[in-house]
Amino acid sequence: MQVHFENINIVSPDKLFVLDNNNNEKASYSDSRSNIVSPVVDGEVIKLKLVTDNKDTAYGFKVDRYMAVDGTPGDQDTTPPAGITNIFASEATPTSVKLIWTAPGDDGNIGTAMFYDIRYSTSTINDLNWAKAAQFQGEPVPKNAGTAQTVIVSGLSWGSFYYFGIKSYDDRGAASILSNITIGTTSPAGCSLSNGKVDLNTGTANTTVFTYSVLYNDSNNQAPKIGYPKIHILLGEKEVKGGLMSPVDGMDTIYTDGKAYQYKGSLPYSGQYSFWFEAFNKDNKPARTVVYQGLTVSGVNVAPNLLWTGEVGYENDGINPNGVDSGKECVYKVKYTDANNDPVATGYPKVSIYNPSGQLIGSVVMKYESGSWSTGAIYRLATLTSSTAGRYSYKFEAKDVVGATAMGSPVATNYGPTVSGAPVLNWIGGTGYEKDGINPEVGIAARDTVFIYQVKYTDPDGDKPYPGYPQLHIYKGGVELAGESPKSMIKVTADETDAVYKSGVIYKVEYKFPIGGSDYTYNFEATDRWGVPATGEPASRLMDAPDVNNPPFLEWSKMNDGYMLDGVDPDSGQVGASFTFTVKYSHYDNDAPAPGYPKGGNICWRCSVWQLYHGSR
Repeated sequence: MQVHFENINIVSPDKLFVLDNNNNEKASYSDSRSNIVSPVVDGEVIKLKLVTDNKDTAYGFKVDRYMAVDGTPGDQDTTPPAGITNIFASEATPTSVKLIWTAPGDDGNIGTAMFYDIRYSTSTINDLNWAKAAQFQGEPVPKNAGTAQTVIVSGLSWGSFYYFGIKSYDDRGAASILSNITIGTTSPAGCSLSNGKVDLNTGTANTTVFTYSVLYNDSNNQAPKIGYPKIHILLGEKEVKGGLMSPVDGMDTIYTDGKAYQYKGSLPYSGQYSFWFEAFNKDNKPARTVVYQGLTVSGVNVAPNLLWTGEVGYENDGINPNGVDSGKECVYKVKYTDANNDPVATGYPKVSIYNPSGQLIGSVVMKYESGSWSTGAIYRLATLTSSTAGRYSYKFEAKDVVGATAMGSPVATNYGPTVSGAPVLNWIGGTGYEKDGINPEVGIAARDTVFIYQVKYTDPDGDKPYPGYPQLHIYKGGVELAGESPKSMIKVTADETDAVYKSGVIYKVEYKFPIGGSDYTYNFEATDRWGVPATGEPASRLMDAPDVNNPPFLEWSKMNDGYMLDGVDPDSGQVGASFTFTVKYSHYDNDAPAPGYPKGGNICWRCSVWQLYHGSR
């Protein structure tokens, strides 16, 4: 008879003991299997004893199958595990093949099987010769049904063809049918790494010296390439230590049977570490191991810090924008750092948001965005603002998995956002400004044409614009004028009361264009004193204006000696003599002169137009 305990997941270094009524040990478990079976006899009293380091692990026990004390049978398990149908051979090295499959259940495809039996052979495997196939020692513990599982079958021969099969067993010892048979081929002769391990499973940061070891094999007895084998030691996903390994026996020059290498060193932070090895032989053929898990390092815990992220909009606070209309999105951000690289505790970081009266609206857990715990992990929360106007406040809170509370400016009360009605920009509606914000719309560059831009700013709350606003943006060919734009506008409307800003305040700015063009555009921008951006056509629409003409240019033609310094030849003559007047006309935009031009002032003359303009009298 058996007692079966469900939902027990023993986490190292914890250990579970099954004792009889006299406290004699019947069985003990320290692995991560989720189902534990203990044999008992009728009327026997059993006890459970859990030895734990009392850190961050909660256990629950449930007897789900048993034989009652009075001899009445409990639930009987009559269904064996389902047969595995998708085992396949994956990666191969000269001495190993990786197998992948989906875990079955304890009863068909329900629950968790008790153990696996993996076998391999150089000839095909079936039910008749199953017992003769080589049994692999080191099968993984079954996982919950439907979970992907892997194992690396090692100790194989180079360049060989292998068949692999697997059976599953439940807690009664009932076996599944034989799985599908998969075929794998080990790599040709070359180098490989095996037996990677570390001498200790636990230690103290910056104190305990760990010894890592691995065996380097090469079928051609080639030594490893200079600088190899190497070890890579990771905390989370970040490599924090590692490097070249040293031979255990410097006199050993035989590499076909496995030469041992090791690496010694302490680890800088508390946490759960992993490691892996890599090598190349002199022919530059690679080898590497799987990632080994389970090394735990403790130490003096340092409380985490919360910092501003330093991104645009988050240089000195944790919210953007700081001013916003109701019902609009604002995003909270904070950076979590931990010198021990301790993960943030479940349920943190969180941000507590308070209304303008100081009452807590809610505390919400933030989502991870980027970064690592040791150098700074950024967390964010996007929310929509309330319909209640006013100045809100917030503060952040975080703890590491050890339970230490975070410090830093973000944990204090910080203000923002300010929820305010958005200001509106409109055309002023006066002569020349009925449908746009400029007058005149056509002019001449580098002359006295002054273009006057005007816009009306209105705020539903009577808020003034933020200092320096409204602003005028001027573009030429779609590119903002460098050094000239944007331009802050000047207030025209008198008075500074809220009522004035509610009814509308006119702003203006004047500008002379240094060069002409018909590709000028403009728009306006404004925010209220809280930073809420203005709406309205002047802000949202790019207006096509003005058209700025370059003036034509007249100069002496210099077509011959008689026109070098003036436009007449000859310079003098008798009454009745003929004088010819010539001038050179040019235009930056290649525009022809207007009809009737060029002409000479106070002179009656006739002209013909070609590249130069002539007149005779």
